[in-house]
Amino acid sequence: MTGAVQGWVSDDPEADWPVVSKHLSYQVDSYRKHMMEGTGRPQPRPVDPDRLRGREAGILDYFWCETPQSMASKVRAMIGDSPTETVFLWASLGGMPEEWALRHVQTICTKLAPLLNG
Repeated sequence: MTGAVQGWVSDDPEADWPVVSKHLSYQVDSYRKHMMEGTGRPQPRPVDPDRLRGREAGILDYFWCETPQSMASKVRAMIGDSPTETVFLWASLGGMPEEWALRHVQTICTKLAPLLNG
């Protein structure tokens, strides 16, 4: 089994959140706008990234911004005893600078992955 985790892994989530939330809003609002195109329905209100961050896992209505240790705990709780072998996260969010994506991928590979593989 494989599954997605909606989240950002950081050594300092509180310091990163202002930037991450801006790009998360842009990405989610873009998806929601395109979902309504051609339906005749009004565009949805802009997403509140702080509300997404405060929720537990759902389909796409949550987002975790966590340390590697905290993310590992949340992922383990999410998958429970399912036969999940792989989880994946976005490398970056819409419009995010390349350096942020690179740092995120490095954090996932060097800090989160070892915690989940053990």
